[in-house]
Order: sequence, then C-alpha cells, then structure tokens
Amino acid sequence: MKIYSCKGCNLLFNQTVRKPMNLSCGDVICQACLAFQFNEASKKQGFFNCPFNDAHTIDYNFEPFENLHILQNLSSQEFLNIQCDKHSDEMVKIYCQKTEELICGECVIIREAFNNSKSENDFFKVSRKGFEGYAQNIILALVNLQERIKNLLNDLLSFKNKDKIFMGSEFMKLVKNVKQVFQDKACREEFSKSCEDILDDTAQNSNHEESESEYQILKQSQSLSDLFEQSSLSQKGSRQEQATQMNPQQKEEEKKQENNIITQEIKSVASVQLQTIPEQLSALKLLETNPQYMNYRKLVDFQITTNQEFLIRDNILNQQFLKFQLIYKGSRDGFASQDFHQYCNNLGPTILFALTEHGKVFGGYVSVPWNSNNLYTVDQKAFVFSLTNKTKHLQFQNLQQAALHSSSHSWIQGGGHDILISHDCDKNHNSLCNLGHTYQTPTGLSHGQDNTKSYLGGAKNFKILEIEVYRVVFV
Repeated sequence: MKIYSCKGCNLLFNQTVRKPMNLSCGDVICQACLAFQFNEASKKQGFFNCPFNDAHTIDYNFEPFENLHILQNLSSQEFLNIQCDKHSDEMVKIYCQKTEELICGECVIIREAFNNSKSENDFFKVSRKGFEGYAQNIILALVNLQERIKNLLNDLLSFKNKDKIFMGSEFMKLVKNVKQVFQDKACREEFSKSCEDILDDTAQNSNHEESESEYQILKQSQSLSDLFEQSSLSQKGSRQEQATQMNPQQKEEEKKQENNIITQEIKSVASVQLQTIPEQLSALKLLETNPQYMNYRKLVDFQITTNQEFLIRDNILNQQFLKFQLIYKGSRDGFASQDFHQYCNNLGPTILFALTEHGKVFGGYVSVPWNSNNLYTVDQKAFVFSLTNKTKHLQFQNLQQAALHSSSHSWIQGGGHDILISHDCDKNHNSLCNLGHTYQTPTGLSHGQDNTKSYLGGAKNFKILEIEVYRVVFV
C-alpha cells in the first residue's frame, strides 16, 4: 500500500485539513502547508518558491486545485495509519495474538515459512473502523478519568496544606474515590468493550474474499477483550488460576497482598505528584488573595452558574440549559501554548475567560473544536465579550477568520487579532486584543484606535494573570 505524505511537513495527506493540492509547477503539497506559503507570499513579493525546487516560483494569484488521484486513493481504501515495524513500506494489516504485535501481510508469509505451519488462531485482520471506534471510546473514558484525578488531587492537596476542614465521612469518601481510580471497573469495561469492537469489525471483514497467500488464515477464534485481558493482566490471570486451588485462608491472604500493592501504587503516584507542584500551589494561593482575581472569580462564577440570559447564555444558541466543565486553568495546568492545546484540543465547543494584569476580564466563545493545524476556521457561532464592560462583540466581516488554530499560541480569534493569548502569557506582554478585524468594535470606537486596542485587556499589550477554558455541554 502506497503511503501518501506531504514533503513540506512530512505528515500524511488526509481528506480534511491536509488535502493534497497541485501547484502550478506540478508538485503536490498539503492544504496546511499551502496556506502557510500563501500567507508568507502576501508579506513578500507576491510569490513563493516551491518547497521541492527553488527554481520553481508560484505566483500569489495562482488558484490551487486538489489532486484527485491521491484523494481517490485516500477515499477508496481503509487507510490505517499504522506502519509495520519491520517493513517500512507496508502498513499493518494483521494482529498477531501469539506475539501481541501489529504486522503486515509480508510478516505473516515470513512467519508461516519460518514456522513451517499455519496457526489460524494466531492472526486477525485489523481495520480502520475498529481502531477508530476504540480510539473514540478510550479518549472519552480517559478525559473523564483525567477530570476525576484532577479533582481528587486538588482535594488531597487541600488536606496536605491544611487549606480546609474535612468531615470524617467526606475524607473517607475521598479515600474510596482514590481507590476506585486504581480499580476503575467502568474504565476497564470501556477498554474491554472498545477492544472487542476492534475485532468484532474484523470478524465481519474476514468473510470477504482475500488472496490465499495472505488472508486464508485470518479467522476469529476469540474476542480481543480476552486477548488484551490476557496480555495486560497475565499475572492476575495466573493468580486467579492458582486461587481455585487455594483454601479460604490462602485466598484472604492473597486479597491482602493485592490491597497492599494498590496502597503502595497510590502512595507512589501521590508522592510524585506532590513533589512537582508546591511552587504552583503557592503561586495559586497568592493569586487568590489578589483583589483583581477576587473580582474575576465573582464575574466568571456568575456567568457559569446563573440561568439568566446575560452576555453568554443569550448568545450560545440562545440556550439556557448549559453545563460548563472546566478543562483548562492556566495557574493550575501551565500557561504555555502546548499546555493549552493538551487540555483543550478536540473537546467540542469551548469558552474562554481571561484576567489581565490591569484587572480586565474578557473572553470568547467558539463552537468549532480546537486543534493545532495552523489554519483559520469559519465559525458562525463564535463571539467575543467583555465581562468588565458588560459588552459582547459579534462577527461582522472576515468571517473566514473566526478563529486561528495556532500550534505556537493559545487562544486566537479573528485575523487582526481580535483576541490573541500568547505562549507563556503569564511571563510576557505579547497578548493583545485588536477588535474590529472580524469582531465588532465597541460603540463609538474604530478598528486601530488606541482605545479600541486597550478596550478588552486594559492596554495594547498585556500580561495574563489567569486564564480558564470551559467545555460547553448542551443538556
């Protein structure tokens, strides 16, 4: 199977943000790289050099078009973007149960020849559909688990640093919840179910006719959930077999040993976590005593808890039944751009609240999920607001630049930029708000005026004291 990748960024072509585009010289580049080249060309002489041959110049007015041949290949095949470790020109097609490896068809033939026999129970065909279902389910499970761990860690830190008084029942509930994280049955069941989905899909596809040399051996004899259970919990399985031969006293002793192991794991993880954040916690406590932060907290909490139609709720689809889930907090998770994208990418509609060094509180809403493809996006539902001034600013022009998914910055709305939260925004003055490019200016002000530039943040450029991003859930 041929691998189609862009030589400009060395990433695979796809049918969304990295479509293959033909240049006037005949070379092919992905849509993301092309957008970058056009942006650079607009700043220079109206042309750019082909990434593959400097002798080729591409005029800024050239209208690129899609490479239909590559697109047809991408759409006609179930492209599973997992490469074989031993054959770099082949993609994986098979799961080997015996060695717990993803391999290609050539590997199967070699192993058959080497072993001089066929084992129909060792090989399973894999497909894109099965792996996508697995990834989607596990991502959701891990996001939920991540939020639970964050909350537990905050409670444990509050106890360790004597920040609050716990009721006895409250603390015991905390202990039980910590234990459940390490014994999360729901998470294990979701994992097993997702693994089953991979091979359930395989079972359906294995009925199709395949060439004798590669696929006659691909028949399903056991579920992948059993397979993963065996590979990841082999020691536990061994203990369970032994347990059938144990007397009640031996079983009780075995249970105690397992509980001791869990306790040691909890202590180990907690020790590592607690050693890494004392400075961060100290900074957060100092921030919370800042009068500007107290006002910020009051304004934001009102927005996310009130059921009144005020600023936010009368603009987000005119929907009162909203749930706001905190997914990113700068003072807790870090202010670097990679921190923002780690916690905010691919999580649906989100809303930003930011506090500047001048005490100004502003934010924005986007319905299109964040990513790091360095492209502008159209988002008819996006808007900007100021909690300090109690104003909202809708889009009125340059609608194709509602938001920029920049890998080197955090939150950006508008091409001007109407809002730009920079990398390490708590350490520098690179953040800015320049209303009027995509989003409406305040009444009586125009784009480019000093008062317009300082309207949201309090100055043309400013430092961020706190930033929070909430996932918006419609219920």
